[in-house]
Amino acid sequence: MNGIVYLHGKATPEYNGAEEDGFVLSSSEFGRAYLSDGWATTFIREIIERYVVVFIGYGADDPPVQYLLEALNKTNGSLDGVFALQSGEAEYATMRWRHKGVRAIAYDPANRHAALWSTLEKWAERATNPDAWVQSVVQMAKGGPENLEPYQRGQVAHLVGSVEGARALFDTTPPPPATWLAVLDPYRRYAAPEREKRFDEETPFIDPFDLYGLDSDVIPEKVDPEDDYAKRKVPPDAWDGFLLNKSDRMALLDENISSLRGYSSASVPRLPSRLDQVGTWIAKVSHQPAVLWWATRQGNLHPQLLRQIGFWLEKKGDDKLGEPLRSAWRFFLDSWQRQLRSSDDFFQLGDDIRLNGWNGTLVRQFSDIALPFIKVETASFDGPVAPIEIGDVEIGQLVSLDVEYPDVPADLNIPDSYVRPIVSNLGKNLETAVQLEKEIGGYGLGHLSPISPHNDGEDDGDRYGRTHGLSSWMLYHVKLMDRLLRLDPQAALREFESWNEEDETVFSRLRMWALAKKDLIGPKTFRMVVKSLSDNVFWDSFHARDLLLAVSARWPDLDRATRNEIERRILKGPSRRKKEGKKQFRERRAWTVLNRINWMKLNGLQLSTDMDARNVELQRDAPAWKLEYAAREARSLEGRVGTVRTVSDPTAIVDEPLANVLSKALELSKRRGVDFTEHDPFRGFVEQRPVRTLAVLRDAARRGDYPEWAWRTFLNAKARESDPARFSAVIAGEILKHQPAEIANFIRSAADWLQKSTKALAKSHSDLFYKVLERLISVVRELPAQSKSSIVRTSEQPDWTMESINSATGDLAEALFDVPQRDQIVHLQGLDKTWSRMAERLLSAPGEPRRHALVIFAHQLNWLYWADPRWTEQHLLSVLESIEFEDRQAFWAGFLWRGQAHGYKLFGILKPQMLELAKSGSLEKRGHSEALTGLILSGWRTRNPEIQQRLVSDSELRDVLVKSDDDFRVRVLWNMERSPPDQSEDQNSWIENLTELLENVWPRQIVVKSPKVTARLCDLAFSSEGNFVQVAQLVLPLLGKVGPSQVFLPALRRTGNNVTDSHPGLVLALLHAVLPDNAKLWPYGIDATLDRIGHADTTLNNDERLIELRRIWNSR
Repeated sequence: MNGIVYLHGKATPEYNGAEEDGFVLSSSEFGRAYLSDGWATTFIREIIERYVVVFIGYGADDPPVQYLLEALNKTNGSLDGVFALQSGEAEYATMRWRHKGVRAIAYDPANRHAALWSTLEKWAERATNPDAWVQSVVQMAKGGPENLEPYQRGQVAHLVGSVEGARALFDTTPPPPATWLAVLDPYRRYAAPEREKRFDEETPFIDPFDLYGLDSDVIPEKVDPEDDYAKRKVPPDAWDGFLLNKSDRMALLDENISSLRGYSSASVPRLPSRLDQVGTWIAKVSHQPAVLWWATRQGNLHPQLLRQIGFWLEKKGDDKLGEPLRSAWRFFLDSWQRQLRSSDDFFQLGDDIRLNGWNGTLVRQFSDIALPFIKVETASFDGPVAPIEIGDVEIGQLVSLDVEYPDVPADLNIPDSYVRPIVSNLGKNLETAVQLEKEIGGYGLGHLSPISPHNDGEDDGDRYGRTHGLSSWMLYHVKLMDRLLRLDPQAALREFESWNEEDETVFSRLRMWALAKKDLIGPKTFRMVVKSLSDNVFWDSFHARDLLLAVSARWPDLDRATRNEIERRILKGPSRRKKEGKKQFRERRAWTVLNRINWMKLNGLQLSTDMDARNVELQRDAPAWKLEYAAREARSLEGRVGTVRTVSDPTAIVDEPLANVLSKALELSKRRGVDFTEHDPFRGFVEQRPVRTLAVLRDAARRGDYPEWAWRTFLNAKARESDPARFSAVIAGEILKHQPAEIANFIRSAADWLQKSTKALAKSHSDLFYKVLERLISVVRELPAQSKSSIVRTSEQPDWTMESINSATGDLAEALFDVPQRDQIVHLQGLDKTWSRMAERLLSAPGEPRRHALVIFAHQLNWLYWADPRWTEQHLLSVLESIEFEDRQAFWAGFLWRGQAHGYKLFGILKPQMLELAKSGSLEKRGHSEALTGLILSGWRTRNPEIQQRLVSDSELRDVLVKSDDDFRVRVLWNMERSPPDQSEDQNSWIENLTELLENVWPRQIVVKSPKVTARLCDLAFSSEGNFVQVAQLVLPLLGKVGPSQVFLPALRRTGNNVTDSHPGLVLALLHAVLPDNAKLWPYGIDATLDRIGHADTTLNNDERLIELRRIWNSR
């Protein structure tokens, strides 16, 4: 196209007629243009398919154009690249165009549509001289995205969206900087804000969207810098510069598509032309750290791109690429090559073995799959922003490196004849593992699991390290070596001799294991091996277990000279470390020698040394050493997982003076990491000596000490729930002795105790109860910061219900509702004055304590309104008009927690707010949304007998259904389905209500006929077996097309009692209405249902609807 198309004709210059074919004005001319000849329809359809279309000053309300757009929208699900400039608010604009599949761009019509005219002016500038406009954008892009406005970044994104634009942008010298990758990638634009350097509080808090966001992006909500769990979802329609777009698909060539055979069947298809341009640019700027930063955040990258990067770095990046970036890229590219292997390779190998048996090829495959590799991931401490310069950094600041090991196969039975080659290959794999671990710093070599498992009688726990990582393959190698030693001792000896003697990690550990094997290592070789162990190996704590157990196992067989040599080496002790002080060295040496030599004696090894004299001598340098430490010298140091048990025996503190009990209890309350035992003697003290415990706390208070842990242990003890009222009164009196600032130290425990003690205390000591309650209320009012909920808020959206019931204020409010005197109040009697005064103090507390109280009181709204409507309206229902959004949120959280509104008057007060709340969709919890839906629907079902009108009218419910979202509409249908006729209604009234809802209330707008709602309507029909005919006829006019995985229709797969057999025509009508044109999106088993329809009523085999559905299915 090059010019203006006058679709309905153009007047002559003299305005005395029409040029060429005339005007399209009459109905017959419209019919020819859009129906019989169809040239206008074809033209519009092809324009939409080929170009980005923008409607300006045109509503597309002409019936032919409107029907065409709606039909295309219905067929495709949406119209890609069709827009309309629409004056007014965004919500109005969207509603105006959504059903036509057109994306509305709202603008302010002020000043005679000035915003529209200025936009068109900018478009005209681009259209007048597109080359100059493109060059201006390219030059702008070379400065990077960080300092540009969103619309300017959007202009660059516009260039990236076409082959010509991408070529103009990226095929320049110098190319735009690599930080544009963060703009092209929606997952980087919408990444959660973080510190510039993660975990570094000194660096600024940065929101990536501010630096990389586009004008077409939906602006995300701001994130609290203190919220460590903040996350953002990428909008499903966010622009992605790396995805195939419509023009990419239209321009695909044979080289971009794989084939069944021939050259292209064995190679990865080339990237489409536009993405090829993007990939070439990425390779050209790969010397910039931002490319590596971006690449480590991608699950996979196209092999063509990775080859381009490798080629560029190897051939053309020498003068630009320095360390550590070069090494980081080397690790990354090597990791990619290795990660092409599937994590299921061992399973596939197992299938091959079961089918064909073991052979030399599978042995090599086994060894290759088991080969470790260096895995490259995002650096642990980097931030959300692409780095511009490399600076003076280490490789760990660019990428996170770790050696990746496949899981050891559990069920591959290796025949005897293949054990030797597999052992040999696995030994080489272990050498590779050691090299790789050392290459990235050697950290993975420092904590190998002992070969001899932990078996000294303690709870072994769950030792993850023995079944994962390097340790698992070392132990698997030992297992196969044991087997080889039985099968072929000479082959096992050759394998032992091949082990790297210089390695101080894996192979030193293997050599220690071998020392214990008589059939493998003779006495002479034993002596040589022990002598060859370096000091680092001999004295290493992680090697100690395997070395000592090997020495212990062979000690009786060793000659005196070998024993003496080992003793002398032990008594000599370890060497002095660099920069280690003399005193520290002597102590460490003495401690180590004492442990080793005494362990040998404790385990029955005959020693030539006079141990008593030597112990006295060495203990001069290590006076704190004890014999019990030697017993644990050969313990396993690997990590364990187990269940911690608590020992609460108070014996050690029972006889302590009052002033010493708390400090002594703290000293003893520590977890022993080796036996999974936690000691808490104070808990036992509280259980056995409650009166003395109170005396201990009183004594501490006299000294100004109010330890929260001690008060919590005392007040929260299970025994407090069964205390006699007299002792509860003593506790209450003790609390009253302290001022609010002092009680604040343990307010949560005090409030919890009072709530649990209310019934007993308020019944027998009512005045005392209210005094304590008032004192605790004073704490939350005067010191709200110390009365926070124990629930840690992990998102910006609070869960007011959970926060309230886990707060001091919530406990105090619940205590008020637990007083026995409440049960004596009758309808409209009014609230007790003392009770209401306490309630008012809670409801007037500042900030979050007030909201925690609101939740509890709103939860009891029905009783309060029943007892005292005036007080409830003044102090509770008035919150509905509050300017504080969070106050209203807390009210609704409490009210919907119960989800009931008794009485027509109360329902009438709440109704306007409930309807608005349903439209807003801003409820915090799913359960609250369901309760709200149930209340509104219940109000619609219920009639006020005085005025014979529904509590929620048809028009009110319809308005909510239109203006709310799919979730609300689905919940309404679900609620109707969950109210079966045999519960609250008889058969006739249930179907009458459903008929009234779907015929007279349910909206007919296309926006309501969404895939989600359609699926629920469809489920409603098929689940109403006794009323299938009526319900199916009701829902048919309301249906659209369903989406993927939204409808399953298990009722249609039944062998018996299947509605398809009894009502095939209706089932066909429903399926034809809801199934989309893409058969891949149809539910499982639908083909059998189509056949069943034809069998149930053979006349339907000639029905166009069944024929069409079968055609779609067969062409899938």
